[in-house]
Amino acid sequence: SLLISLYLAFSMGASLARRRNLDIIQGGLISLGAFLIAMRPETRLIPNGRAEWILPMPHLGAEGILVAILLAILSVEILAFFHGRRWVIRLPASVPSAVSQPFASLVPGLVVFLTVWIIFHLLGFDLFTIIVNAFQPILTRAGDSLAWVLLMVFLDSALWFFGIHALVLLALAKPIWLGLLQLNQEAAAAGAATLPHIAAWPFYNWFVWAGGSGAVLPLAFLMLRARARSLRTVGKLSAPAVLFNINEPLLFGAPIVLNPILAVPFFLAPAACAIVSWAALSLGLVGRTYLLVPWTLPVPIGAFVAVGGDWRAVILVLVNIVLGGLIYWPFFRIYDRQMLEREAAQNGDTAKDE
Repeated sequence: SLLISLYLAFSMGASLARRRNLDIIQGGLISLGAFLIAMRPETRLIPNGRAEWILPMPHLGAEGILVAILLAILSVEILAFFHGRRWVIRLPASVPSAVSQPFASLVPGLVVFLTVWIIFHLLGFDLFTIIVNAFQPILTRAGDSLAWVLLMVFLDSALWFFGIHALVLLALAKPIWLGLLQLNQEAAAAGAATLPHIAAWPFYNWFVWAGGSGAVLPLAFLMLRARARSLRTVGKLSAPAVLFNINEPLLFGAPIVLNPILAVPFFLAPAACAIVSWAALSLGLVGRTYLLVPWTLPVPIGAFVAVGGDWRAVILVLVNIVLGGLIYWPFFRIYDRQMLEREAAQNGDTAKDE
């Protein structure tokens, strides 16, 4: 995560290139090159007394996230502009694409690099400093607030309720969450007793969305005891996956998508977990997250590792699971009864047909 901006520059350039039907490798490399060109090397004295140039490490981390995003957009737009007008080097169709694509991106790539060099070096426009001094504190304060957390929870649940993958939301909000995580890591490396930010990316993974979006881990186990056969089947199939935070089988199998009964706790459970977790971390009852671990770890293990081995994080996760179960329980009972009646009616109709 110390190089998060480098990763973001390439990955966002590749993603935007895919959307514009361009070569994703060229889109990522040109965006990454533009980001590196935008940085002004710093001078450092080495032991033999000579000076050497180095890249400013903060720009490669959280400070450069917004610059990486903006330059990725600029790079891909220039790339698309040149390709759309065929202002590229075109080789015969017999030439393999692995050879022709780099040549096709050569002219727009040079234009991107020259444009960035003129803006950042010839004209002396330091976008890194402007963003750090103006926008980054605003985004940091907004992103590290309970209101922001609840807004993210609401939007995440709303997207899934309508069957839209929440990656749409994550792509926009994740840079802010990773920026907060980076600041926590820097504070931890400096030996800070209390880390500065609560709502870093692992906070959502382990304390808000246990089992995936909607905090559905307790619901998966409730379904194992359902009276309706169809719900028991969904529970058996989805519970192992939900243990590793893969909840699509449950969301589309129960279903929760477009289900007005289960939608209520699907919104309320993660919101309640967010409030309880925010209170616990803000009061210092549980350590704050600063380690990025794979999201497919079981929730108690992931939470324990993300806070650096604080066993109180496991207790908080268990409290959230129980809380989520209490919220899901009455709505699950209503839905289970409805599904049981529907199965009984279908069985009756089948018996009559026979």
